[in-house]
Amino acid sequence: MLKELIKKYGIRFKGNFTNLEKKIKMIKYLQDRADCEQSVQGSMEYLNEIRDLKKGLIEDFVIEMDKQGKVGWTETGFQELTYDEKVIISSYNLLAQVSNGGVEQYYYNGYGFANPFLIQEVAVQLDIPELADWLNETIKVYAESESNQKLNQLDKKFYLEIMDKLVNRLKNYIIKEL
Repeated sequence: MLKELIKKYGIRFKGNFTNLEKKIKMIKYLQDRADCEQSVQGSMEYLNEIRDLKKGLIEDFVIEMDKQGKVGWTETGFQELTYDEKVIISSYNLLAQVSNGGVEQYYYNGYGFANPFLIQEVAVQLDIPELADWLNETIKVYAESESNQKLNQLDKKFYLEIMDKLVNRLKNYIIKEL
């Protein structure tokens, strides 16, 4: 899709850019065009293209980091990341783990080390205060080894109240900050 849009709009990139960088530049270009468009139909075309480009944006960022040899999967590797990388990777790890196996998998696989950063920085940076509240509750429930029923309730709360907001705001953060 990216190649087709580059060709469609006659975009030329000077210098060496990764596909992620090209995708972000294309999203910004299309957003500018949508903002200038006089007709609703014309704006919708640009907005639909933006929506399609945003699909997989978080994963593209993670793949690009992996290609660069940056690892945020361990506490040591996480500390070596830049602030923006920490925002994105800690959010990605949370989304991936909870979506795959719930709160229990997130903690079992050792990603709890990022909780202070998620609570103090990500929830504030992305303006999702309910994320901090939810994480504080998961810490308490998981530490007390409470019933699976309480963990399942926390999973459900994440899916219904936090996940979509986190995904959308994280995509916008990537576009804005990178």
